[in-house]
Amino acid sequence: MKQPATLPTLRRQGAALTVLALAVVLAALAGLCFGSQGYTPLQLWQAWCSGDPQNAVYRVLLHVRWPRTLAGLLAGSALAAAGVLLQAVLNNAMASPNVIGVNAGAGLAALCAAALWPAHPNAVQPAA
Repeated sequence: MKQPATLPTLRRQGAALTVLALAVVLAALAGLCFGSQGYTPLQLWQAWCSGDPQNAVYRVLLHVRWPRTLAGLLAGSALAAAGVLLQAVLNNAMASPNVIGVNAGAGLAALCAAALWPAHPNAVQPAA
């Protein structure tokens, strides 16, 4: 039978989750700040608060950086959820995509794309 978690263990887990959440927030902020034209967090905050569609920083933030950052966060969370589901379904903490043949399926798709469209080598990567 599993023992209930003790208070120090719960505190450690809470601290670890807090650190990880802070890391995600900092990574998202870095995604918003860095690009071909770098902006400081203060510049982004001022542009966001102004809401002026004529402001170039606001347009870049709204139409380029936010969608890119949100897509990265959503893709990362979807991959994390897929990994958790894979490990839970297989009841194996070390489960990876090659256990159920995902890698082999991607290789087969790349092979089929290369065989069917030899004149279009750019079709191989999306197929995989």
